[in-house]
Amino acid sequence: MVHIKRLELKNFKSFGGTTVIPVLPGFTVVSGPNGSGKSNILDALLFCLGISTSKGMRAERLPDLVNQNQSNRRTTVEASVTVTFDLSDSELKPKEEPGDGLKPKPQPSEDELKPNYEPGEAPPDGLKPNYEPGEWSITRRLRVTRQGTYTSTYYMNGEPCTLFELHDRLNQMRVYPEGYNIVQQGDVTNIISMNAKERRLLIDELAGVAAFDRKIAQAKEKLDEVKERSERSRIIETELMRDASRLAKDRTKAQAYQTLRQELVEKQQLYTILEYHQLQQLQSQLLTHLESDQFLADSYEKRIVALSGEIGNAVIHLSELSGQVKALGEDRLIALQSTLATQQANLGQQELRLLELQTSGREIAGTIAQTEKQIKVNEEDLELLKLEQHLCDEKLAGLHISKQDAEVALERCRQEVNKMAAEAGATLERQTQLHRQIDQLQSTREIASTDVGRLAERISASAAKIASDRQSLAATQTLRETIDTQIQSSETETATADRRTVELEQLVAAAENQRQTQQQTHKRLLEEFQQKQRRLDQLEAKAQAIQEATGGGATKVVLQAKLQGVLGLVSQLGRVRPEYQLALETAAGSRLTNIVVTDDAVAAAGIELLKQKRAGRATFLPLNKIKPPQFTVNDNLKKLPGFIDYAVNLIECAPEFRDLFTYVFGSTLVFENLETARQLLGKIRIVTLEGDILETAGAMTGGSFSPGGRLHFGTADAAESAELEELKSRLYELQGMLDGLAMAIEQLSAALVKDSKSLMEVKQLASALHLQQEQRRQERSRLVALLQTTAEAIVKNESELRDSQAQLQAQEANILALDAQLNQLRSELADLEASGKNSQWQSHMGKQRELEALSASWDGAIGEANLRRQNLISNQERCQDKIREGRRRIEELHLQQLSTKEAAARIAELKEVAAEEIETTKAALQEVEGQLKEVKEARDAAEASERSLRLERDKLQFQLQKLQETQQQRREQLAELQDKLTAKLSEMSGWGDQETGGPGDGETGSVGSVGSVGSVGSVGSVGSVGRVGSVG
Repeated sequence: MVHIKRLELKNFKSFGGTTVIPVLPGFTVVSGPNGSGKSNILDALLFCLGISTSKGMRAERLPDLVNQNQSNRRTTVEASVTVTFDLSDSELKPKEEPGDGLKPKPQPSEDELKPNYEPGEAPPDGLKPNYEPGEWSITRRLRVTRQGTYTSTYYMNGEPCTLFELHDRLNQMRVYPEGYNIVQQGDVTNIISMNAKERRLLIDELAGVAAFDRKIAQAKEKLDEVKERSERSRIIETELMRDASRLAKDRTKAQAYQTLRQELVEKQQLYTILEYHQLQQLQSQLLTHLESDQFLADSYEKRIVALSGEIGNAVIHLSELSGQVKALGEDRLIALQSTLATQQANLGQQELRLLELQTSGREIAGTIAQTEKQIKVNEEDLELLKLEQHLCDEKLAGLHISKQDAEVALERCRQEVNKMAAEAGATLERQTQLHRQIDQLQSTREIASTDVGRLAERISASAAKIASDRQSLAATQTLRETIDTQIQSSETETATADRRTVELEQLVAAAENQRQTQQQTHKRLLEEFQQKQRRLDQLEAKAQAIQEATGGGATKVVLQAKLQGVLGLVSQLGRVRPEYQLALETAAGSRLTNIVVTDDAVAAAGIELLKQKRAGRATFLPLNKIKPPQFTVNDNLKKLPGFIDYAVNLIECAPEFRDLFTYVFGSTLVFENLETARQLLGKIRIVTLEGDILETAGAMTGGSFSPGGRLHFGTADAAESAELEELKSRLYELQGMLDGLAMAIEQLSAALVKDSKSLMEVKQLASALHLQQEQRRQERSRLVALLQTTAEAIVKNESELRDSQAQLQAQEANILALDAQLNQLRSELADLEASGKNSQWQSHMGKQRELEALSASWDGAIGEANLRRQNLISNQERCQDKIREGRRRIEELHLQQLSTKEAAARIAELKEVAAEEIETTKAALQEVEGQLKEVKEARDAAEASERSLRLERDKLQFQLQKLQETQQQRREQLAELQDKLTAKLSEMSGWGDQETGGPGDGETGSVGSVGSVGSVGSVGSVGSVGRVGSVG
């Protein structure tokens, strides 16, 4: 039984250095703590057996299997594992199984066939141990470089091998790296959880039955492959037998063909001689046409160059005129009109402002005069008050003197009364005491009466002041209400003006946008009109050139003569499908312009007509004499790739023209492209759908076609005519649209100028209303402040009035109390006096009372005089306040009048400047209108001139293009003729060699003598035509 004898690990995972682990016969257990490397021994065994992935060895990458102490080095490191098997007691040997010839060897995978060791590399000495008999070892070495790359090498008994060879040997010994020879962690659990089918597969694998099943499957696959090869061989044999029978029939046909071919060659030689002479004549005609057409092409080119220069100058002049029109055009005109409207609006606003300033100045002058008049009245009232105060002062001085005299007499009387009272005793003393009390009470009452008079005067003055303030407040309130009403009305007018301004601005913006849109549309339509006009000119020039190119004028003369029997051009008598049009037109070539007639008499009449009118030359094709070339239709061509049909079969025409188109196209074939046509090159004439021609002589003509200028089959002219009609209709429609747009733009411009002027007027009105509104708001603010000040003054005066009235009531109550006390004292005094104890004393007391009454009367008069004086002083102060207020108001009005005059002067100056600017703008506007008219007329004339020059140049270019195409066709024909002449000459030279090489007869001798024609043809001399052709 095969078993592992030992393992040798070197720098593998946790095993640094070299470690040899023996595996004893029977059951070997490896024990140790966690992390000691037990599982690494199984990983080393899997590594050496060549497990497919490193994940099975618990590593992300193979370099991770190298010992860490080794992998940290900066040099190349290695790790290797060697497993030695003991085969001494086993019948299995590591050798190849014999094959039966049917069993295929297992095919190695791409990874298994990759070399796992470097070329020329020898195993290290440590891998070549001295093996004992019955031992077999395998080794795997892993080398990791400093860059991180690695190589893996396998050895069997020290000899390098591939992974496939290693696995093949292990399979023979029933050792499978991916199988269950090694039971890892978790495998037992997986085996227990297997179903019956999986467990059966596992048992078959362990018993070796699975290997035989694989071999049976391989044998069946090999048997199926052999059966398939046998069936394929039988089919090939059948095909070969069929081909042999067909080739025998072809051999009989080929022999008959050789006989007929010999006869055909003899007849073709005679036909070739005739073709050679015809080709020489056609060559001389082509040379003549090339020379004459080249001279005409040079004249066309010179005229085109001259016209291009004139067109360039015309374009420059037109661009200059367009720039002038743009510089002096509608934009500047509209700008000047807008500027004029703005200036006129500003002038109107300045006139309105000047009128307002003049009105304000007159109002200020009237206010000043009225204020001065009021000041004069106040000054007169002040003088009168001063005079009254002076009189009052004089009267008050006289009253004071009289009072002093009365007081002196009263004091003397009192002294006498006191003296008498002392003599009269207690009664007199009581009377004296009563008199004294009465005097004190009277004095107190007089003071109170004076205060009452003063308070009454103050109350009267305060009431007058309050009444005056209330009148002023009412007047101010009325004025404020008036101003509020004016402000509300002005706000309505201002809002209306603002709305009108916004509406006009939106209207102007919309009109401007609409005008710009119309201008852009006009510009776009104008560009389309010019583009369509150029296209129309090109088509008209093309149509004219095609008419002229249908025969250099000769064809046109014949067709216009309307001769009886003229059927038209070849191009007009047939129709083709669009996909074949280019091929058939190219194959027909210049024959498209040939004139088809009923018989040769009509052709002769046409030639005579051309001679009489010196209109040039033309080719006529009489239907009664045209003999189309005879050719045999080869049905085998239909099998060739890319073949379409014979050219003559692709044309649609009337039955009577079938021979005509057979003559035109001959045996020409039509192929899809050049690649498919080259297979028959040199055998027959071929044309491709792209317009390439392959001649029988081997010449190939092809390339690109210039647009237009060619005659077409079918309805090409009708299509162009339809396009012409469509262009003319579109141009007429565009012209109407352009005229309508120009009128609309003009109307929009006029409306825009009108709306701009209205907008400026409304803006000026709104500005004036805003200014007036601001002035009224300022006046209202002043009136509101004045109302507030007046109301505060009224409140203050009313408070003072209430205080004075309260004091007056208190003083009046005090006077009443004093009067009651005086009456009581006087009653008591009257009682004492009525007792009559001392008449003398009483007479003195009467005298004293008279003096006291006189003194009291003087006090009353003095109080009244003081009150009057106080009133006069208060009136003087009020007059002085009014005078000062009037003078301050006059100063303010003078300053306002001065500023109004200065503003009026500035506005007058601005008005003069604005008037001058308006005149300048009007002059510039008239000048621009005049210049714009002249420049527009000049631009229109330049456009017409440039368009006519372009039309003439387009016509010449089209004629030149047509002429160049004709020249190119003739050069192609000339080259074709040269090729044909060369081919014919070479062919006839070959006949001479054949004649000299064998016995000749009369016919062959005559053909050989034609070999001298080569000197007559002088094909080499035709090379000079190449120089003529190159000019085109």
